[in-house]
Amino acid sequence: MRIGINARLLGVGPFEGLARYTVETTRAMALANPKDIFILFFDRTPQDTSWFKDCTNISSEIVYLPTRHPVLMLIWFESLLRKALIKAQIDVFYSADNFLSLSSQIPTVLVCHDLAYLTYPQGLRWDHLWFYRKFMPLYLKRAEKIITVSNFVKQDIIRNHHIKEDKITVAGNALPVRMESELDIENDQLKPGKYFVYIGSIHPRKNISGLIQAFFDFRDKIKGYKLLLIGRLAWKTEEIRLILDDPDIVKLQNVEDKHLMAYLKKATALIYPSFSEGFGIPILEGFAAEIPVITSDVTSMPEVAGEAALLINPQSIQSMTAAMEKIVHEPDVRDRLIALGRERLDDFSWEQSSARIYQQIEEVKKD
Repeated sequence: MRIGINARLLGVGPFEGLARYTVETTRAMALANPKDIFILFFDRTPQDTSWFKDCTNISSEIVYLPTRHPVLMLIWFESLLRKALIKAQIDVFYSADNFLSLSSQIPTVLVCHDLAYLTYPQGLRWDHLWFYRKFMPLYLKRAEKIITVSNFVKQDIIRNHHIKEDKITVAGNALPVRMESELDIENDQLKPGKYFVYIGSIHPRKNISGLIQAFFDFRDKIKGYKLLLIGRLAWKTEEIRLILDDPDIVKLQNVEDKHLMAYLKKATALIYPSFSEGFGIPILEGFAAEIPVITSDVTSMPEVAGEAALLINPQSIQSMTAAMEKIVHEPDVRDRLIALGRERLDDFSWEQSSARIYQQIEEVKKD
């Protein structure tokens, strides 16, 4: 079988959620199915393809037109990519970034990571919001099979777009493979066990303003702690940028996977108070680092965390502050969460998720 992979997000690093999912699931499928041919379709010359160096059945093609604008995405998917898939004699197209070619006749397995344009529309630029509202329902209808990263997203799709349940399969995220190698770090601003850490883009949907206010309230009561924010500054961050000058807030961008685990392991806890998520990979990263995790009690996050995290109301500053205080003052709670996190991590693996995806690809090919 010849499987085409939408690799347009893999051209430029560092990888975030959608690109990471594409890499990990494609790599796992290729290793488990050596007789199949996997062809990566990039929209630019990739900076790094070392992720696939041990996969002899993966090749790549560049369909050049960098797609960082909705209009360019339409041209790429509906014209350039469609022709490239035909030329490469692709049997099934696998797209893990929410988008596909409506005009292509090739069977498609689509991954939908969330319906943020419905659950948190204020977090999107107007042109992206328009694009999602217009095309996402069409993409979901066009795809032969849909993969979601959580049952929450699956039910969201069924409820909002009236897609049949048997068309949708849940295949969750897992711990990034390269996080398993760890290098130590030194940072004069951070003392081990004396900082809370957040991982993810600095974006309104992630509730960074609320997190910072909760940390300030925590700091008023308990001295000596800092807040470490690891992630890139995204859209609508003007107000947050002003707060970041506080000496107790440490901001790091582009932290490599091999260093990330070291920052996590030395933290007091990971706090992830997002307003809306399709999954929430940082929750797993906190479990892997064997530190307590604090996360929101909405959307997919309780599903991912299970009983292994302190759940907070992301709309409540007091709820976040109280959770931070609880971690510091109650070591038995801390120890219990760490133990539960280790167990919970066993429920997520790329091998398991990729096997579920590959099963859907096989079904589409047979049809």
